[in-house]
Amino acid sequence: MLAGAAVPGAWPLPPPPVAEAATDSIFLKTDAGTERVRFAELLFVEGYGNFVKCHLASGRALLTAETMKQMESQLPAGQVLRIHKSCLVKLASVERLSSTYRQDVLRHLK
Repeated sequence: MLAGAAVPGAWPLPPPPVAEAATDSIFLKTDAGTERVRFAELLFVEGYGNFVKCHLASGRALLTAETMKQMESQLPAGQVLRIHKSCLVKLASVERLSSTYRQDVLRHLK
């Protein structure tokens, strides 16, 4: 019998489990080293050229050498809104949106 060939009358084997990436946190390289940041603590992200500053609920801000595009790809899709080319906001942190992009959104964070 050929390897991998189906045996008549046998049930197909279930596919092997796929390891899913943890989406509750990200790792950021900072001057102090690599820090784990839980997505629940992240309020918004500001772009500074090839750097981003991640603002946390604790009041801390972490600067890391990543682009906005790289940061956006690491965050859970559908839970982050890019309100400007240099600003990402966690939707759960927004209470109200208005016409001026950044100052009003930042002012209305929970």
